Amino acid sequence: MRTEKKYRGGLGVRRLSDLSDGQRVQIKRVNSKSKYGLRLMEMGFIPGEWVRVRWRGLSLGLCCELMSYRVFLGEEEAREVEICF
Repeated sequence: MRTEKKYRGGLGVRRLSDLSDGQRVQIKRVNSKSKYGLRLMEMGFIPGEWVRVRWRGLSLGLCCELMSYRVFLGEEEAREVEICF
């Protein structure tokens, strides 16, 4: 049985890929060991930064607004970013 760490009010780990249109959240952690981790951090996805999901496609990924610019992420990339509400 797999258990996830709990944080902030007892909620389980949430990822950027779990969000819907218009939601605004703070980045908790980026998986720097993944093949996308360093690239995401270079683009500004760093802990403590706020990000808003502008829109998401059915299976194409999502468009995020971060530090006054927009960036498109695929589902696989968005799964590497942990968030807190």
